[in-house]
Amino acid sequence: MATIETSIRIDRPVDDVYPFVVDVENCPRWRTSCLGAKRLTQGPLGAGTRETYRMKALGRAFEVTVEVTGFERNLRYSWKAVSGSPFPMQGSFSFEAVDGDTRVTETADVTTDGLLRLMRPLVVRMWRRQVTADFTNLKRALEANTAGTS
Repeated sequence: MATIETSIRIDRPVDDVYPFVVDVENCPRWRTSCLGAKRLTQGPLGAGTRETYRMKALGRAFEVTVEVTGFERNLRYSWKAVSGSPFPMQGSFSFEAVDGDTRVTETADVTTDGLLRLMRPLVVRMWRRQVTADFTNLKRALEANTAGTS
């Protein structure tokens, strides 16, 4: 298993950043690999909620269903892939107020077994590069105040 952690500080309060990040419909607005996303479960967001993401990576499109495994407003949002992922993965976002700003940290655990184990360094490098670019998009959208909040 590889653990990948990426953080960014956004010049917006947690009350703006958290709802934007956890709103599944905002995913394509800041994740370049996300072609579309929607919530599958009715009711308020919480542990057990299922969401589906249409993603594109390595030139191929696929659909991943994730289940929310932890949810604490303005602090944490955790998930695990339950179907469609090219490899087992789970992760979380944490949100920390820092002098009126928000530090967002994404941690992902990606399991690369068998032949994929040989590709682990490449997978980690690509994932980290992608999340860094996505976080730059997130920061730009929220600091420009063009994102709106949920």
